[in-house]
Amino acid sequence: MSLFLLGALAFLLPQSPGVLAKFEGKGGQDSRTLPRFALFVPKGRSPSLFLSPGPFRLRMKADLRLSLRDRFRFALEGRGEAILRIGHKVLLSGPLNPPGQAPHLSKRIRLRKGANPIEIEYRSPASGPAQIRLLWQSSDFPLEPLPAHLLSSPPPPKGDTHSRSELVALSRASCMACHTDPQLPQERLPGFLSLQGPDLGEARSRLRLSWFLAWVQNPKSFRPRARMPRLLHGEDSLSEARDLAAFLGLEEGERAEADPAQVREGCRLFRELRCASCHSLDPIASPASPDSGTPSQASPLSSHHSKIPLHKLAWKFRTGALARFLLNPTQHRPRSAMPQFSLQPAQASALAAFLQQGRQKGTAFLRPSPSPKAGDPNRGRALFRERACSACHRGVPPKAPPLPLQAPKAPPYLKLPPGKPCPRTKALRLPLSRLPLGLPVDEAAGALMLSLRCASCHEGAHPRGLPSLEAIGEKLRPSALRALFQGRAPRARPWLKAKMPAFAAYADTLVQGLCAEVGLSDKDVAKGSLPRKLAQIGKKLVSNQGGFSCVLCHAVGNTKALQVFEVEGINFALISHRLRKPYYDRWMWNPQRIVPSTKMPRFGTSEGSTAFTEILDGDAKKQFDAIWTYLEALGEGKFKEH
Repeated sequence: MSLFLLGALAFLLPQSPGVLAKFEGKGGQDSRTLPRFALFVPKGRSPSLFLSPGPFRLRMKADLRLSLRDRFRFALEGRGEAILRIGHKVLLSGPLNPPGQAPHLSKRIRLRKGANPIEIEYRSPASGPAQIRLLWQSSDFPLEPLPAHLLSSPPPPKGDTHSRSELVALSRASCMACHTDPQLPQERLPGFLSLQGPDLGEARSRLRLSWFLAWVQNPKSFRPRARMPRLLHGEDSLSEARDLAAFLGLEEGERAEADPAQVREGCRLFRELRCASCHSLDPIASPASPDSGTPSQASPLSSHHSKIPLHKLAWKFRTGALARFLLNPTQHRPRSAMPQFSLQPAQASALAAFLQQGRQKGTAFLRPSPSPKAGDPNRGRALFRERACSACHRGVPPKAPPLPLQAPKAPPYLKLPPGKPCPRTKALRLPLSRLPLGLPVDEAAGALMLSLRCASCHEGAHPRGLPSLEAIGEKLRPSALRALFQGRAPRARPWLKAKMPAFAAYADTLVQGLCAEVGLSDKDVAKGSLPRKLAQIGKKLVSNQGGFSCVLCHAVGNTKALQVFEVEGINFALISHRLRKPYYDRWMWNPQRIVPSTKMPRFGTSEGSTAFTEILDGDAKKQFDAIWTYLEALGEGKFKEH
């Protein structure tokens, strides 16, 4: 067969964004798609889901698709050894230098328009963290990571993909809460949110009786993706629901009417906080049940990205309870997927008024219902124990009868007989073709971000000025990312109506994974040692008196921007705390190369000079370093504001 025909057949093979990564190590082999030619594996962590922690080999393949032919140089950095091939030509081979040290550059190579096959063979160190990153440069731009949007590769083998889908389905079911299994520890399941349900100790002050009776009989009729299984079946389900409600001490409570002005304010907040990114005010059709015994064939994104319906929310909460929840979503469920928005009490009350009385007013489930028959709290407590409710829920009513709550220990999950329904939920055991041997930090974060619906706000055709998550671990310092997820970071864009909520319980997992997927550690790099005398030069360069006039669009501490043109910039006092220095260097070289729509102008030429030839010989790199030194001093409080 001719080389031309082989090339044509390769071109016709299905391609998807990213890099095909094939791992080989302790436990066997595994394949998955990486977003780019980069990976960081912390010490003691697994490189892939079906490999144990330890040394491994990795082969990465992808096509680099170019719109024009050009000449480039490539570099590898990290820890371990690697071979880089483009086409069939070896460009680099040998031990890697870690980031911060000068990488080995290849000779200049001419790449054609269209697809250029790239392959990397990597061997991790015998101990310690593993790390690899591919960089490139041309005459038009300095050394930078290879952009992910230019890469495509064939999908991983179906067997590896299907095995992952099975584990994702299991992690989203509630089976493991009862059927704990030493071969399936929760920390190895991708996409997991905590199996811990809401604390029921104060259920009486929060939940309405009629809502609970309907919910506990069929949770998925309220929320199609509810993780709580259906535990009550048959003609006695209503009676059993009443007994459980009596055990929890639930009452119907009254529904207070809200001020129309408060409802309007809540509607405004609903839009401003972008609640519709994750929630729907209308019913959502129920998908195939995740506990039906057959894993979904849909992608993880499509199967778990459906919005959470709120159309029955008014039925759920007693007066004031929804507002209290909005003020502190993690009070009764510390690892809730609902983030913390740091609302003021008046804002929470207004938003609750809208959700409970704005759109829902007059619908059937808000009409007065006859008082349900009372249940037996003793039977309810026995049922609570029999159905193993304590496996997911903590807290018991203060006046509950003094009987043991812990259910008899259930058999390990893998010991359950296939094809036989669970006696509690009637669900079949989900099939597993492979057992996980570890959970890589980048896979853990990726699956968690799907569960938390991060892309709803940050990606898509209309992000409305919100920053992209593309290579965010390469942009922000790990400490800045962690503070952002923990809700401790100052607002970098206070002019935006939308604000970043906090996911404090998941901050470490997200930071580790976002850094690992770009091939970097989640530890801050020590600041450089640029001469402090450059700070005074940097201050002049950002001024509007013989400088780039940065202060027209950027605030400096408490001093506002002088004359914003179209879009305001980040406050200079925050920048050195937020950005990694290599990202700052790339941004200053050519902002439009990173964000084509940015209003930030380019100050340096492709030859490396600026218009201010009398300052540091007009050298753009030296001038930008001087500005960075000033920003560091400003961030440390060692420089007066403009």
